[in-house]
Amino acid sequence: SEDFDAYTIDLNEVFKDSDSSLEFSVSGNNSIQISIVNGVATINPTADWNGKETITFTAKDPSGESVSQTVDFTVAPVADIVADKATVVEDTPTIINVLGNDTFEGTDKVVSLDTNNGPANGTVSVNPDGSVTYTPNDNY
Repeated sequence: SEDFDAYTIDLNEVFKDSDSSLEFSVSGNNSIQISIVNGVATINPTADWNGKETITFTAKDPSGESVSQTVDFTVAPVADIVADKATVVEDTPTIINVLGNDTFEGTDKVVSLDTNNGPANGTVSVNPDGSVTYTPNDNY
């Protein structure tokens, strides 16, 4: 999924040439970062990117002979949730748009708000539009 940890592919294990060393290259990586050092490809995510990308790894021997292998990458989206904070006036309920600073990729988003771990000095209720109302305790 999006923002995955870097991982490696040992191209020396994917491509074999018993009588010479191979030179490796990669193409098609517009949104996924790939570096190749000593035949090991390291794949890194581009921050907050998701989607599909077709990558081609090519091995070439000293005589110019080459062979390629294509790999399809699919990176699933994840929600980017940012912590919320608000300043309130004593004894005054305050509406907070807790989803306003969050990012939800894709069209099939399902969002729920959990008020079970509410504030220590008041109550929180979820409004129909997804905002919340914080009502402080008296004199808080």
